[in-house]
Amino acid sequence: PLTIRAGRFGGTLGTRSLRLDLQGHVLAPGLINAHDHLQVNCVPPLPQGAAFPNSYAWIEAFQAHFRHPEVAAALRVPKAVRLR
Repeated sequence: PLTIRAGRFGGTLGTRSLRLDLQGHVLAPGLINAHDHLQVNCVPPLPQGAAFPNSYAWIEAFQAHFRHPEVAAALRVPKAVRLR
């Protein structure tokens, strides 16, 4: 039997463990975005809703975005606090 403890696969079942019959279902770990800039997760999103034509346009938009007062305020929060 597969066990999950504290959100991780593994371990052995205890006698009072909740057991679910998941036969016919797929159980997979959550996927993690391996390329992310977590330190800017507190930054308000860009107002643009459409896709950018290329990475240069995206970078230019973000550089201007970082000058907005609310974005600058978010970035003044120490990185160690933003990464909690």
